Amino acid sequence: MDLHETPEHRRFRADARAWLAANVPEPLPVDDMWTRRDLEHRRAWARKLADEGWAGIDWPIEYGGRGLTTVHRAIWFEEVARAKAPDSFQTPIDNLGSTIVACGTEEQKQRYLRPMLRGDEVWAQGFSEPDAGSDLANICTRAEWRDGRWIVHGQKTWTSYARWATGAYVLARTSKEASRYGGISYLLVPMDQPAVRIQPIKMISGDEDRFAEMWLDGAEAIDVVGDVGDGWNVAMKTLAHERFTRSFLLWSEQRKALDDLLASVAARDLSGPVRQDLAGLESWLSVFRWTCLRFLASLSDGRSPTVEGALLKLGWSEWNQRLMNTAMSLLGPEATISGSPWHNHFYYSRAETIFAGSSEIQRNVIGERGLGLPR
Repeated sequence: MDLHETPEHRRFRADARAWLAANVPEPLPVDDMWTRRDLEHRRAWARKLADEGWAGIDWPIEYGGRGLTTVHRAIWFEEVARAKAPDSFQTPIDNLGSTIVACGTEEQKQRYLRPMLRGDEVWAQGFSEPDAGSDLANICTRAEWRDGRWIVHGQKTWTSYARWATGAYVLARTSKEASRYGGISYLLVPMDQPAVRIQPIKMISGDEDRFAEMWLDGAEAIDVVGDVGDGWNVAMKTLAHERFTRSFLLWSEQRKALDDLLASVAARDLSGPVRQDLAGLESWLSVFRWTCLRFLASLSDGRSPTVEGALLKLGWSEWNQRLMNTAMSLLGPEATISGSPWHNHFYYSRAETIFAGSSEIQRNVIGERGLGLPR
């Protein structure tokens, strides 16, 4: 695949950049992030994007998308990050929405996609469990078919968007099979029912709305995405989209963060080791960008980019922690004040080597599937 942009791609980038420059709203204060005000701010932005044709870039037009390609989606993510646009629930849109585009029925596409793009419905991810760690296939949540519906029992943790969500996409065991990856189904569970209980998880930064624990005590699932028992394969599509979305957004965000750090210390007489550390961060960011393009090439060619996804996840989480450590060391007290973007980013980066697949799991994937090493 030619990794250089075509004239048409450059025109799309220019149009996206111009539209964002004219329409991105003023950012909320840091202290308002993940509050009710933030929810309404994001919802208003999602509706504007949907109404003006900038949502679901590579989704079919008949479901509210723009009907373009994965390359256009990557360009859009880069420009969104560059413009510091608010989050329009992009993670659940790209995770669940793109999974439904790929695996859902026509009825499911008509039912779920447009409300998702407009922010009218927000979907939380119910994958991780307290006793499974980073071993997603070790889930214990189960669902049984009773009176014409799936009834779900179990506990999920690190559930993103749970406090705001209207529903959750949940992995649950629906049958016993010899394969640890079999017998899992991908269920859609409404949050507004007594059998669903949410408990916020307080982060070290003080944030209480980003993640939560979720108990399902006889909760009713209203739909199954993909075939019953094939939830593992459907979930792998979700995770591929999650890593794609986050990687292209993060590349631009990390580019900006490193530029901000370099500007902050530009007037200082830095020591050789510090300059070498900053050069290493700069070099790795270039490698990350080209790895993102390799990932894009795999998706565009219809291949499942498991190794590229693991490389990206390992890379951005480890690099981001390294950047935050360097920033805190160089900026000193100004970066440690509560409410400072550096302060919040530093604490949040501590979790990045754990969520979405820990660094240890990513290294196993790279070693076994990429390098052919024995288990």
